[in-house]
Amino acid sequence: MPKSVLIVEDDPRSRRLVKDLVEAKGYQALEAVNGREGVDLARKSAPDLILMDIQMPVMDGLEAIRHIRETPGLDKTPIVVLTAFSMPTEEEEIRASGCDEYMSKPIDTRRLVKMFQDYLA
Repeated sequence: MPKSVLIVEDDPRSRRLVKDLVEAKGYQALEAVNGREGVDLARKSAPDLILMDIQMPVMDGLEAIRHIRETPGLDKTPIVVLTAFSMPTEEEEIRASGCDEYMSKPIDTRRLVKMFQDYLA
């Protein structure tokens, strides 16, 4: 069974781009459109990697990361934040939330693919 990547992103175009990259590299893509769905799907499916947007409806990415980190068995799952935020103070808050990597949008697809390979090798 291929390794799975959970994509938590409310923007359909961004989600599709990342899903296409994930699947092109042979991984299984799981999708959630807000932080609450992301937490629920992470708990249900225990993905190998989580790609998390920050600004989303229902529950934002920072809160979702905190819930995921509090879940036994998911506390060590790599989480990469993909966000339009780019202010230094916001980056500090995002990194302090418990994510492993941070990438600002627009997404550098080559760097993102390298992250897949690094975390899922």
